Amino acid sequence: MGTGVDRSSQEWPLVPGTRWRYVVLLGFCLAAATAYIPRNSISAAESSIRKELSLTKKQTRWIIIGFFITYAGMQIPTGQLGHAWGTRRSLMGFAGLGSLGVAGFALSPTMGALVGSRMLMGTAQAGYFPCITGSVGRWFPKRQQAFASGWIGSSMSIGGAVGVALTGLLLQEWSWRWVFLLYTFPGLLWAVWFWRIFRDRPQDHPRVNAGERELICGPELDSDRPLPVRDNRVSTRTVWLNIICNRSMWGICGQQFCRGAGYMFYASWFATYLQESRGVSISRSAVLNSLPLILSVFGCLIGGWVSDKVLQVTGSLAWARRGLSVVSMLSCAALIAIAFFVEDATLAVVLISCGAFCASFAGPCAYTATIDMGGAHVAQVFSTMNMAGNVGAVAFPFIVPELIEWSGNWDLVLFLFCGLYVAAAVCWLAVRPQQLVVRDPRVEGG
Repeated sequence: MGTGVDRSSQEWPLVPGTRWRYVVLLGFCLAAATAYIPRNSISAAESSIRKELSLTKKQTRWIIIGFFITYAGMQIPTGQLGHAWGTRRSLMGFAGLGSLGVAGFALSPTMGALVGSRMLMGTAQAGYFPCITGSVGRWFPKRQQAFASGWIGSSMSIGGAVGVALTGLLLQEWSWRWVFLLYTFPGLLWAVWFWRIFRDRPQDHPRVNAGERELICGPELDSDRPLPVRDNRVSTRTVWLNIICNRSMWGICGQQFCRGAGYMFYASWFATYLQESRGVSISRSAVLNSLPLILSVFGCLIGGWVSDKVLQVTGSLAWARRGLSVVSMLSCAALIAIAFFVEDATLAVVLISCGAFCASFAGPCAYTATIDMGGAHVAQVFSTMNMAGNVGAVAFPFIVPELIEWSGNWDLVLFLFCGLYVAAAVCWLAVRPQQLVVRDPRVEGG
């Protein structure tokens, strides 16, 4: 019998809810930050490592991209592992393995050992965000998922900014080896704490009451869409066939490839670009290098909030995810193009950093779109998208030395950097976040 209450119109459940999901979100944010500190610090330390080991830029690029080779290649295997093991067990194991890789990097005596350690770090961190994104879908109602994704994305930039700036400052007094040895500990401490505060499902957590469970799992804004359901009746072959053949997947993978490649300009060669093209000192370049990462923090936060607001106002996932992302990508490209013609180094960095701010709006949109499109298969959809992004992250640092050697300056690199964001906007046009990627009538009632 009906109760006469339109529960789909209620913003809050009848029972006052706990807010443990925000503690869980804090755990995810700390995971992102501690992962990005050693991951991005290589940018500030690249010239110091190159000098100590008497390497060329073409050699150090392998140290930079070694991480992304395994990070890209292990996205799908570690995503599947996280799907099978659950986020709680998986993230604790990934954090421990990643800290081992950071320690190995600090103690590596040769270039080969440095590359191997970075590849171990990449393998460990590959499983982080498929697990985290799937858990956002389970721990947050749809109207808050972009908000949560925005905070997680901003935490990546906080970790990256802190890592780059702190490394630049510490390198004035310490060897780069001691700096990376210091970065071994945050991930280990986080893993122990996260094991205590997290459960894979809100209904399994003793701190989550009925009100919060109802808020998380109750009626959604788009009530015609079925809620994600885990169902093993859908074969692995069916899942991957749908993913490979889906147009939206090609679009979201394409935009992630371009954004990943563009982001790597900040995380790899940006400090070196400032030193060689703009005449900036090592310590100042490290600080300036952190500026786009800092603005990306605010961009992710605001972008997630705006995406949720657009969804609430329009009820349209297309406008909330795709429309916002297209505008942000084109704005970023325009600002980079303007910076190309600016002589002053600081002003050029400010313009490029404002571009990074605009581009970061698309981060929470992309993450949340995989939840929208993934249904019961968020881990597979997200890991496929993220794999494409990290193929881009591998490609960009690899070709930068070739472009510089061929052209004799950094101009062609800046041109490519700008073009990547235009291409990302075009790819977003193909994304249909309102449509599930994997469709099975036995599961979705079709």
